[in-house]
Amino acid sequence: MAARPTDPMFAKALFQAALECNRQDTVRGDLAALGELARDVPALASFLRLNTLSSTRRRQALRDLFEGRVDPLTLDALLLLEKHGALDRLPHVAAAVEKMWSESTGRKRAEVEVARPLAPDQIERLRVRLAARLGVEPDHVDIDVRKNVKLLGGFTVEVDGWFLDGSLAGRLSRLRWRSMLPGWGSS
Repeated sequence: MAARPTDPMFAKALFQAALECNRQDTVRGDLAALGELARDVPALASFLRLNTLSSTRRRQALRDLFEGRVDPLTLDALLLLEKHGALDRLPHVAAAVEKMWSESTGRKRAEVEVARPLAPDQIERLRVRLAARLGVEPDHVDIDVRKNVKLLGGFTVEVDGWFLDGSLAGRLSRLRWRSMLPGWGSS
């Protein structure tokens, strides 16, 4: 599902409220955890996506699930999203808040897909190289690693609108395109 123009506006209002209360780190952490839960727990993902319960029951379910487990500001945001029938927007709002948090702290978040799991020392070397490329200290680069067997080998990296495809699938695709160009490979 694509982001809507209202997602960044809602995220900005939430982030500003969190800044005013000096709770931006907590709210950001709550949203990141909720995003992971929605990815990993199909029942929660369905609850966020589907409006099969009445609004009153959905709000009570949110309170039962999250009150005392997330910052009150995060819970208020969830209840507000529900009030507007927009709980399914949570992943987009969370991503926008994450971006604002990263910008406010000078941190960079790299999304890395790998064909095979990386060892901790490989992740650290990647962090150092990305930091040099981005002009920040290595401790300001957060790396999210996800496995993607479709890559066949290698990895992809996306950070700050910059994309690097070092995967075997990417190389094969580029070779296929080059072979279709007139004159390529002919003597």
